Amino acid sequence: MQWNLFSPAYPMRRLLIAVCLVLGPVCARDASAQQLFPARIDDAYGYIDASGRVAIEPRFDVASEFDEGRAPVQIGGFWGFIDERGEVVVETMYEKVFPFSGGFARVSSRGKWFFIDADGKRLTDQTYEANLDFSEGLAPIKRKRKGKPLWGFVAANGEEEIVPRFQSALSFSEGLAPVEEKRQIVFVKTGSRWGYVDREGNYAIEPQFDAAKGFSEGLGLVHVDGSYAFIDKAGAIQFTAPFGQVYSFSEGFSRIYEEGLWGYLDTSGEVAIPLQFDFANDFSEGFALVRYGNKWGYIGTDGVYVIQPRFDRAWSFEGGLARVQIDGKTGDIDKPGILIWPN
Repeated sequence: MQWNLFSPAYPMRRLLIAVCLVLGPVCARDASAQQLFPARIDDAYGYIDASGRVAIEPRFDVASEFDEGRAPVQIGGFWGFIDERGEVVVETMYEKVFPFSGGFARVSSRGKWFFIDADGKRLTDQTYEANLDFSEGLAPIKRKRKGKPLWGFVAANGEEEIVPRFQSALSFSEGLAPVEEKRQIVFVKTGSRWGYVDREGNYAIEPQFDAAKGFSEGLGLVHVDGSYAFIDKAGAIQFTAPFGQVYSFSEGFSRIYEEGLWGYLDTSGEVAIPLQFDFANDFSEGFALVRYGNKWGYIGTDGVYVIQPRFDRAWSFEGGLARVQIDGKTGDIDKPGILIWPN
C-alpha cells in the first residue's frame, strides 16, 4: 500500500489557492475540528488521523481538508462535501467549491456562483458572477445592477444587506470591509479609490487609497502615494512600510519583502526580524515557516530558529502540528520538531 499525502510545494493555504485556480477547491484545516488529513492510498484518496490510522476509507478522486466539519471531495470530475464520518452530505454535483466559512460554502454550477449551507441547501435562488466567503455575518457578492457588474454584501438570511454599488469589495474584518469605488466630479472621472464601509454600507473611512486590505490586529494595510502604510480605524496613517511587498499582521508581525529577502515588522512599524530569509510565511501558533536556501524551517517570535531548516517542503503549524516533506516522504511534526507520523 502506497501513501502519498496531499502535499504542496509551499505553505498549505497558498497551495490551496493555487489548487482552486486549477481544480476548483480551496482547502483549509480547521484546528477546532477532528484532525483528519487527506491521503492518497493506492489509487484513491481517503483520510487518516494524526496517528496515521485510516479514518475514512479511500474512494475519492481528489480530497481536501476539513473546515467547519465538512471537506470537499471530487468524484467523477464533480465536487461535493463529506462529513467527518466520511458520509457524502452534499452531493458531488458542482464544478468548483470553496471550503465552508461562516456556515456557508461557495459553489459553482454552469459558471454561476451561489452559497449552500452544511446540508447542501441553497441560501437563496440568487446566483452571482462572483462571491467571497462569509465573515462576521456578511459576504461580498458580485452581480449586475442597472446593467453593470457591481459588488455588494449579502447576509446569512439571504437578504442583500448592502446593495451592490462598488467596483470591488473584500470580506469584513474587525467590523469594516475594504471597498473600491469610482469617483467622478462634474463629469470628470477621478479614478478608483479604496475606502472602508461599516455593516450598514456607510463609509467609516472615505475612499482615498490606491489599494486596501482588511483590518487585522487593529491595523489596516493600504497602498497610497506609491508606498504601503498601516492605518487605524479612523483612517489615520500610523506608520509607513516602504518595502516591495507588505502583508497584514498575524500574531503581532507583518511579513515584508525587499530585494529578494523576507523579514518582519512589529506593530510599531519597526523591523523586528531583519530581512534574511528566502521566503517567509505568516506567524501561526507562535511559529513562522521560513525558507533558507532550498530548505524549510521554523522561527520563533525572536527570529531564532526553533526547528532548523531541513525540510524539502513544509506547512505552517495548525492545531499543534505542521506537515513536512523530506527525502520524498511526507508526515507531521509537533512543535519540538518530532515526526509524529509516519514514523
